This record gives sequence, C-alpha cells and structure tokens, in this order.
Amino acid sequence: MVATVPDSKSVSSKDTPAPAVSRPLQLVLFSNIQLLDAEFTESAQIVPGTTRTFVGNEPAYAPDVIWKGGISFRKERCFNLTLSGVYVSDQFWQDSNTALLTAGVVTVPAVIPSYKVFNFSSEWYLTKNVRLIAGISNLFDEKYYSRAFLTGLIDPAPSRTGYAGISIEF
Repeated sequence: MVATVPDSKSVSSKDTPAPAVSRPLQLVLFSNIQLLDAEFTESAQIVPGTTRTFVGNEPAYAPDVIWKGGISFRKERCFNLTLSGVYVSDQFWQDSNTALLTAGVVTVPAVIPSYKVFNFSSEWYLTKNVRLIAGISNLFDEKYYSRAFLTGLIDPAPSRTGYAGISIEF
C-alpha cells in the first residue's frame, strides 16, 4: 500500500485555517539599581556656624542607593497586573549635612530617612482598542517624606491613593 501526500499546489488556502494568534501568559521580573557615592571635593562656601567648608559633605538629595523593580503577570493585549516598588536610602536634605535649628530646637532633622513604597497597577482589554486601567499607589500606606525646605517645611509624600480610568486608542 502506498500513501500519497498531496503537493502544496493542490491544496487551496481556503482549505487551511489561518493559524491562531498565540498570546502566551508571561511572568516578567524587572529591576534597576542606582548606586551613588557623592561628596563635595571643592567648596568655598562655609558651613553656617563653623569655619569649615562643604568639602567632604554629601550633596543634598543624593541617596547612596535607589532601587526600583517589580513583577508583572500579563497576557499581551488581554491583561497586565504589576506589583512594583522603590527603595530610596537615607539622604541629607541640605548640603551642610546639618539639621535646621530654630531657637535651638531641631525643626528639620539633618537626614531624610530611607523609605520603600510599593504600587499595584492593572489593565484589562475590553476590545482591541479599549482598556480599563486601575491601580493603587503607596499600597501599604508608607509614611515618608522626600523633601524638606529651608523654611522648616517637610513635604510629606502622598498616602495610599487609587485611580481608575479608560484608555481608548485610535
């Protein structure tokens, strides 16, 4: 018995179904780290209340470590769920590396403490061009600040917040 296989010319494209678009589930890990070792090497400016210059001090808002990363579970053009985080090490709020004193009382500490914040975001495709987006920022309601001012004002970061919306592509 001999089996015959039709050649490709005898099979019409109408007989062959189009291949389905494969959109596999994906688990994506991502990360980024910034390392900084900053200090003043020259300075003519004098630290207030002293006779020394800023040489050897760390610049304001120059943390040694900033880490950002997270995990994303998604299916292309279907959904995307992402948990991301950021860690910022402690840092000085002013170049003098000293606290702000008002009438002998510390009104702004010398160091802004380290903090870590996690966020959750999601998107769901309703159609090819319409998707719902939603998320929660500062998921665990971390109490932190990353800015201070010479006036003594400490600017707290936002507490836990949520958002939702719709995205339309055309």
